[in-house]
Amino acid sequence: MSDKDSTPKKREIPGRRAFSAGYGLGSLITLVTIGSIVGVVRLGIPDSGSGESASPPNGEREVSAPSVAPELVDGIAEVCGRLDEEAELFSGPRTQRVPPEDSAVDSATASPGAQPRTVEDRCEWAVHRQDERFGAVALEYTAFLGGSAGESKEAAAEELFREKKLDARVESEEVLEVFTSPEGSGSLDKSYAVFTEPSAGVLRYSFVGMQQSAAFVVEVEADKADGSDGPLEEGGPVEQMNEIKLAVRDIVDPVGSDFGRMIPD
Repeated sequence: MSDKDSTPKKREIPGRRAFSAGYGLGSLITLVTIGSIVGVVRLGIPDSGSGESASPPNGEREVSAPSVAPELVDGIAEVCGRLDEEAELFSGPRTQRVPPEDSAVDSATASPGAQPRTVEDRCEWAVHRQDERFGAVALEYTAFLGGSAGESKEAAAEELFREKKLDARVESEEVLEVFTSPEGSGSLDKSYAVFTEPSAGVLRYSFVGMQQSAAFVVEVEADKADGSDGPLEEGGPVEQMNEIKLAVRDIVDPVGSDFGRMIPD
């Protein structure tokens, strides 16, 4: 339909003239006039069964929400829950999940009609190993299940990947080591990792990954081990860093596999 409405406006007949028209020829003219108006109005409105649809204002194209199997959405929303069972790091008796389960958000439910459609979650664990606190572990992810006008779901995920990659560096006082091909990145589309020291005596490892149209961050933050305050070139916390990298790889592998298997092309 064009921007200008082709539907003519009905001309109202003053009450007295309509009444005085009476029967006979006056009634016939009235009926013909009404029938003509109805016909013109129907011509101006597309038939719902014809397959035609009205264009949105300003020439913008509407992007319909993609149809995604409910079981796939449920599977993406349960990534954190599966880690509780699959990741060796969380198999110890003193691992606590915070916040509790069922924290994933599907935008189709939270904001119906919003584009792009996403499923996202953030889960955290406090991990103890051998009666010592290993550190705080967090997984944050956003899976794009559909794009928006002018942007594909893969492009949206890549943009978020770049943002998280930048955040991993700028939020810390000191960057200790950067990995462009970190442990566990072999099956991922994109990956990046960095060790930083957000504050004195604290070690943080941030792994940023992208698989299909999902971007995610795995982050471990722990107090530096005793006697590991020196710089890396003098030994520093190398052993602790290696332990953290291996633990994160144990998380990244199933997360990347889940996204690769469940997110539709």
